[in-house]
Amino acid sequence: MRGRAATLPPQANYALALVCGAAFATAIYPLTGLEPRWMFAAIAGLVVVSTSLVFVSRLTDVLTAALFCAMPIAGFTKNYFPPFVADEDKGNVFFAGTASVGAVDLIVLGLFVLWAARRFAHREAPSRRAGLTGLDWVILAVIGAHVLSLLHAPVALLGILAVAYLVKQSLVYVYLSRNMRAKHVEWFLTMVAVMIVVQTALGAVQTMTGGDLIGLGRDKGAGGDELGTQYAVAKIEDVSRAEGTLMDSHELGAMFAMLLPFALAIVVAPEVKRSYRIVAALVFGIGVFGIGLTFSRSAIAGLATGLLFFAFVYLWNWPSRFRVPAFLMLIAGLALAGLVAVPVIGARYGSQSIGDAMDLRFEQYALAMRVWLMSPIIGYGAGNYMQAAKLYGNEFTELLPVHNMSLWILADTGVIGAIAFHGLFIAALRRYWRLLRMRAGLLSFTGLVACFVDNLTDPSLRGSTIFIIFWMFVALSASLPGLVADRDVVGRHLLRA
Repeated sequence: MRGRAATLPPQANYALALVCGAAFATAIYPLTGLEPRWMFAAIAGLVVVSTSLVFVSRLTDVLTAALFCAMPIAGFTKNYFPPFVADEDKGNVFFAGTASVGAVDLIVLGLFVLWAARRFAHREAPSRRAGLTGLDWVILAVIGAHVLSLLHAPVALLGILAVAYLVKQSLVYVYLSRNMRAKHVEWFLTMVAVMIVVQTALGAVQTMTGGDLIGLGRDKGAGGDELGTQYAVAKIEDVSRAEGTLMDSHELGAMFAMLLPFALAIVVAPEVKRSYRIVAALVFGIGVFGIGLTFSRSAIAGLATGLLFFAFVYLWNWPSRFRVPAFLMLIAGLALAGLVAVPVIGARYGSQSIGDAMDLRFEQYALAMRVWLMSPIIGYGAGNYMQAAKLYGNEFTELLPVHNMSLWILADTGVIGAIAFHGLFIAALRRYWRLLRMRAGLLSFTGLVACFVDNLTDPSLRGSTIFIIFWMFVALSASLPGLVADRDVVGRHLLRA
């Protein structure tokens, strides 16, 4: 006869709850000694953890959704800067990479713990991507090139921090590439739409009020000097440029350039329900307005290049019966983008010629090449570019990193790193290219093209939010082929019945 499970009497249950509650209160009491923002952050974290226990059976899905929701605040981190880094240089060191902890890091840590529990404690069968793939090896080559560059790095600590930052961000790829499901892609698309609308609304407030709420990404709730202030851009010093919750206006512009193709792809997809296509059209229009508020020429150039490529591929590959309506919708989208882009670019170049603007860039490019030639094979040293700029630059080039991501990577990690970095872009684009005829790959393909063009004249890829989105794009390039092969329909809730 099977014995009955032992149970505690009600009085003992109440006593146990009382003891546990007292122990928990004692454990968290030190939080009251923190600054209010950190105390509230800790309490909010405890509330999130406690709430998530209610959904413990679906905790992985909850944290995956939380990861997508946390993209706009990826830069809200507690950062460590070496003591020899001056306050005015911390922004550049932050972009190069430093030790930091934020919401995204904690969520990714939770996802890996749950993945390990499923894999080893519950003996879950390995995913369809259990082994290393070609894309994995390319990413390992990028990391290896950064590690190799440390042999030449004048300040080893900056190099180690830059490598740690790269590895930490690439963990987003490692997890999503092996655990992404069709429903997660739908959640990602939903969060893309929410990000575009919310960041545009916040950017509109920042621009139209003359600076209210500007600096949220840099201030992070501290109520310090960063709030309400913004670095000046030549010839438009009196304009408050939209930043949203990101670090600066260029990073927000890059985010729009990467994400807007998602909305446009849904607009011109005939198999998607009409109601969703209308919503996507509104989101696209709102986002185009948002990118105009950033006054970022590099982002607008990246988006324009991406949309032109989008139009070419779409009209080339899709059935003829869809080409005319799709062409008309694309023309409308490009016209809308032009209505925003022309006034913005006119405002920028009306008071500053293209030649004057690029002369400053060319000074940075020349310095980057000079730094690279000091160690052309393995580079000057990951995370050390700004140290070199201080030594060899002039009063302008010593203040900012080179506004070209390819040259920055080349200077930091040499030919080896540049080949690996561009190989990563090419590998991800190649995977998406294989899916273009099935439409699934066109969204992120266009976003990566826009990202690359934007970073030819701006280093925004290093920004926390843009870097997270980039790694998500790379992860999607690895996941989508498997989802299509498994007939796990991506976006099935968006499709017509």
